Amino acid sequence: MYSKRFRILMILLASLALGSILFAACSRPGTSGGSASSSSTPASSGSGGSSGSSSCPNGTVHLTVDNFAQNCVNVSKGSKLTLVDDGSYLHILSNGTWVNGNPQPAKESGAPTISNVQINGGSTQIGPFNTAGTFHIYCSIHVNMNLTVNVK
Repeated sequence: MYSKRFRILMILLASLALGSILFAACSRPGTSGGSASSSSTPASSGSGGSSGSSSCPNGTVHLTVDNFAQNCVNVSKGSKLTLVDDGSYLHILSNGTWVNGNPQPAKESGAPTISNVQINGGSTQIGPFNTAGTFHIYCSIHVNMNLTVNVK
């Protein structure tokens, strides 16, 4: 009788441990199927693609559950950047970038100040971007969620 109870207890504990591991892995920011690069630098952002301005959309970027749908965007000098959250996913955006899994807040000369801008569904605008150049925005709660903004 004691051995049967012991087996049931062990199965229950193993199930709880496995469930805890799965819950932690699924709920941790930045873990949705590896779309984010673990060696991101300011020149290449979270989704791992090129940030060359010719392949970047103009003016609008969509946000997924834990990343920017596009890793770069072109904005005309004097214009604002439109961010569209495709769901109700909390993002907290600031100037800077993720580098090797570490957030690197930055004050970039000529960039509008973006400090803990929260978006959770819907859309918002950032800017205007009055200075030509390349600027970086990151989400502080999603590892390697980087956006390069090319202003021309």
